[in-house]
Amino acid sequence: MKSFEHLQEVWIRDLKLNLQDAQLILVGNKTDLADDGENRQVTREEALDLIKRHRLKHYVEVSAKEGTGITGLVNYLSEELFKKYEAELNDFKESDYASMSDVTPIIPRR
Repeated sequence: MKSFEHLQEVWIRDLKLNLQDAQLILVGNKTDLADDGENRQVTREEALDLIKRHRLKHYVEVSAKEGTGITGLVNYLSEELFKKYEAELNDFKESDYASMSDVTPIIPRR
């Protein structure tokens, strides 16, 4: 619970102060420990309340141990980044970077 309290008291405030255009999401980890509800440190209701109070963009629960929710999280982040930078990606031209003929290959020594 200390991490959750610290998140509310310090991290969100500091991120919003120093990165005004950042879109913050909350990721609840170790859901494998909380399957029975007894070992859960932060309730889903507490997490949802936090994202509402601090106007966070998204909330997801994951288990790194079991791998649940990770693919969805990565897909979500990828989609959000693509939306944010789509115009810049469309404006990118091959002439904006060196052609492969300008690149010297590095061959490792044996």
